[in-house]
Amino acid sequence: MQKLLLVLFTFCHCLCSELDETVIKMDAEIANAITDPEFHSDGSFRKKILRLELALGEIAERLKEGDEDGRKAVNSIVKNGGLLLSKLDTVNETLVMNKFMWSEDKYHELMFNIKQICATW
Repeated sequence: MQKLLLVLFTFCHCLCSELDETVIKMDAEIANAITDPEFHSDGSFRKKILRLELALGEIAERLKEGDEDGRKAVNSIVKNGGLLLSKLDTVNETLVMNKFMWSEDKYHELMFNIKQICATW
């Protein structure tokens, strides 16, 4: 599950260069928000995650349609993989679900969708 989270955040990083710069940026803020329950308690982290979900949905649709931008984004993720793995070693699924305010089903659905996208690599 931690590796899938790594993919999630790596997607975020690659979207900035491959798609719209206004999507979410991969930075230390996100890793901190996951590992520190007090970080971003004002809800701004939740907004970033919602934007990331939309971006992942867009990539998934583009891949299904054979869109070149979607493929470039995935290829960029493959080239730039391994981002912040050391920080993600401590990720706790319950903390992640609580931080995102997701149900367990919603969390596993998103992780499944990411796994499906990765299967196209």
